[in-house]
Amino acid sequence: MSFHARATCGAILMISLAATAAQAEQKRYDFENFHSIKVTENIDLTVVSGSGAYGVDARAGGLSGVSRLQISQDGPLLVIDRKNRWSPVMGLLDGPLQVSVELPELLALAVHAGSEASVSGPVAADVAFTVTSGSHLEVAGIDVRTLEIGIRAGASMSIAGRCDQLKVTASSGSDVDASDLRCKEVRATASSGADIDTTATERVQATASSGGDISVDGGPAVTDVTQTIGGSVRING
Repeated sequence: MSFHARATCGAILMISLAATAAQAEQKRYDFENFHSIKVTENIDLTVVSGSGAYGVDARAGGLSGVSRLQISQDGPLLVIDRKNRWSPVMGLLDGPLQVSVELPELLALAVHAGSEASVSGPVAADVAFTVTSGSHLEVAGIDVRTLEIGIRAGASMSIAGRCDQLKVTASSGSDVDASDLRCKEVRATASSGADIDTTATERVQATASSGGDISVDGGPAVTDVTQTIGGSVRING
């Protein structure tokens, strides 16, 4: 086969693969009676809390479609994963995996291994979020009593709304933008190059170490600040 023929075949193959990758497959799963979610392995997740019913829907294009997904339930925990670890090559051929979840009340969400997630709607009065390993989480318009955030390993998070008490811990180059989350009391800990922007209206306890950085808006009347090994805390206004 000539070089020109091989090149033509290669081009046809790539076009065929691209066309296959563009096709989308959808699937609905029957899960219910869960209040917590864990997502991992570069999956895009949309969570709508406050729904009157449970719903789990997946959408995927490419050669494998939704067959790449492995969704299971362990008691109150819904686990969204891949059957095989994600790779950039397969990601190019198969495209993104997208999962949408609706539930009456979200209590906890963990986002791992390069996944991206968003949360909207009313969540539980006491809620927790964990974000790790280059993942990203966006939370809009929450109104809760207590909120706990743990973020590490280059992950990022943006959150808006209000709470009575916030505990946020960030490490290893992670970033938390909670400046639009107005909380009465905040306890923030940043280490190893992590960054936290938060708003406390009454009281804040902030600890920054090893290059960690904390910025506090809201002009809290009571402040307790600890800065060690290059850590920085700023109380604004």
